[in-house]
Amino acid sequence: AAAAPAGGWRCEATAPSVTTCRTEGVPAGGASELDARIIVTDPDLDGTVEVQVDVRTWTERDPASPVVATLTTRVSSTPARMEVQAPATVVLSGDPDARHTRTVRVDVRNTGGTTRPDARLTLEVPAALDGLTVRPAAGSPWSCPTLSPGTRTCTVDVLPRGASVPLDLELAAPRLDLGADRPLHDLDVSGTLTARTVHSTATTEVRLVSAPGRLLVPDPEPLTVEAAIDGPRTGDLVVPVRNTGGTTVPVTVHLDLPELPAGATLAVADGPWVCADGTCTLPALAPATTERLTLTVGLPALDLTDDAPFVGPPVTTPVGVRVDGARDVQVPLTLQPASAPPLLTVETNPGGPGAPVDLTLRVTNPGGSTLTGLTLQVALPQGISLTPGLRWQQCGTGTWCTAVGPVVGGGSAQAPVRVTVPPGTANRTVVLTLRDGDGSLVARTEHDLAVTAVAELRATSTLDREVLVGAEPAVATTLVANDGQAPADQVRVAVTLPSGVLTGVAGCESLEDGTTVCEQSITVAPEDQTEVTVPFTGAVVDADLAAAVAVEVEHDGEVVLAAAHPLRLVSAPADLTVHAPELLHVERDVPATVTYLVHNQGGTTAPGATVVLRLPPGVFWESGGGNGWSCQAPTGSNADVPCTTGAPLAPDAGAELQVRFVAQGNADGRVMSATLAPSAHPAVVTTVRVAPLPACEPPWRPWAFYRSGDLVSYEGSNYRAHGVIGGLTAPGTGYAWTQISACA
Repeated sequence: AAAAPAGGWRCEATAPSVTTCRTEGVPAGGASELDARIIVTDPDLDGTVEVQVDVRTWTERDPASPVVATLTTRVSSTPARMEVQAPATVVLSGDPDARHTRTVRVDVRNTGGTTRPDARLTLEVPAALDGLTVRPAAGSPWSCPTLSPGTRTCTVDVLPRGASVPLDLELAAPRLDLGADRPLHDLDVSGTLTARTVHSTATTEVRLVSAPGRLLVPDPEPLTVEAAIDGPRTGDLVVPVRNTGGTTVPVTVHLDLPELPAGATLAVADGPWVCADGTCTLPALAPATTERLTLTVGLPALDLTDDAPFVGPPVTTPVGVRVDGARDVQVPLTLQPASAPPLLTVETNPGGPGAPVDLTLRVTNPGGSTLTGLTLQVALPQGISLTPGLRWQQCGTGTWCTAVGPVVGGGSAQAPVRVTVPPGTANRTVVLTLRDGDGSLVARTEHDLAVTAVAELRATSTLDREVLVGAEPAVATTLVANDGQAPADQVRVAVTLPSGVLTGVAGCESLEDGTTVCEQSITVAPEDQTEVTVPFTGAVVDADLAAAVAVEVEHDGEVVLAAAHPLRLVSAPADLTVHAPELLHVERDVPATVTYLVHNQGGTTAPGATVVLRLPPGVFWESGGGNGWSCQAPTGSNADVPCTTGAPLAPDAGAELQVRFVAQGNADGRVMSATLAPSAHPAVVTTVRVAPLPACEPPWRPWAFYRSGDLVSYEGSNYRAHGVIGGLTAPGTGYAWTQISACA
């Protein structure tokens, strides 16, 4: 409360919610008024409160004087009240060319005496308006979720008393769209949009209507129907009609049909249209749908008589199309005779090589117009000649020309020509061209002149090397080619190999003079070739010979090829190898023999040989040689022993070398080696295995008696007794004992 000072009153706030007003005094018998203005500061105060006024006398000496009187004033405020208003009706259309959105203003006003915070407005969109979009306008102070059929709540932060905060809602109907799930077609529905507060309700009737039907006729494609000789021809003239509106409508099409040439037909194709007397109707055309009215135009087969239709220039005439409620269109219809280019063909009467070949050149007109001013030209390859005639004139090197025609539609003209093809002519292709009166190329073809098919053989032969050393391989190759047009049968290919070579080819025959003849009979297809190969290897020994490989190809008694290829046959050089056993078992300290074989695997006689033997530790030389060998005896073991023979070794011959030696116990497992000097071959090795010593018998005892056959040991050897022995006759003395072997 705030006091308005007057009449000498002074007011001040002395405590929260307490204001104290003082005056200097009240005259006796008089009065003093204090005017107080009560202000409601709580916007949510909704009801009645009491204001208490205490009246006291006051003096400085007694500030806490008693209350003279207490007054009570009741204060109340009017509560907030939200009134809502909205338009009664709004209509939306689905026409894509019309305005299909509307803004509906819902006005919310606070007619109460208190500010309303967090004001709420409930909107109800009926389900009957499926497809309707409802959303707040941009910049609206109201906050609303996306709205669709159903109930939504919109809020505003504060609604002052006496103020109005409008909510602008944008209502949008679906456009006419083929891609939409629920296009607004053939529809007229309504529903009530309700806006409700706690104090008031407003309703708006919203009506959704489809756009009216609207017909559109796109430009039809022109139609050209061309006549032909091989049968009738038809074409379809299509008139599309589309409903771009939102409501199903009937369609009426009026046709202005031209007068067609005799024999031509025009009829409506099967479909939903009903046609009579140039008018076609469609009972219903749904929105966003296109229906096509198809007119089939037919032409009969081209008749080549002089007075037949379609022989002459094309005929173009328009077909008028008028659709009720849409624009009129003209569709060009062209009827024309066949316009295929002339055909140039060749018929041949073949002759033999060197004989004339008769050609018939034919120009055919598959169209309907007569062709005139044509010139036929023949270009001959080099070597082929043309027999001049009355119609043909030379018009260039190897080129002849003649006039052809006129050629009526569907007719033909021919020009005979005779040419001569010499035997063996490789290029027999004739180029034929047809030109019109302006010299422009009309037709062109190539023709291969046919002659009596014969085989034309040619053959070549090669030898892949001129010198053959030892058993090296070589190949004689013969290539037989047939350039003719007929297969060559029973072609004989004979390859004669000289003495001193070998071949593994089946069917080859060795003759008494040492030569070998390999003969095959082959067939060579036209324009193909066949290869005949004869592999062989050298086989001469101790020789250097000059020879030759002869090749002959024959067909039908005629020699196609006779060739001789020089070949030098040289023996392979001498090649000595030494052979020995890999393992040799011997007894300790008992002479043993090992045999070495020196072999000549080359093709030339070797004048002699030297073998170097290496004795390992524990192996001692005894002797060696024989069969022409001589060895240089070493001293001790672990030594090299050269053995030499001067006897010649022929190809594939060998010489044996025998060596005697003694192996001691430490030689077991040692390796003896033998190497040819000189030689590129590695040394051959022999592993020596020494048998272990037998166990010693009971030792000999002096003064003992022994009978014949008793065994004893004495000084590292075993002995056998002969007869009865006694006394001091020790083993190794006299004839009574025989030494058997060393023992261990």
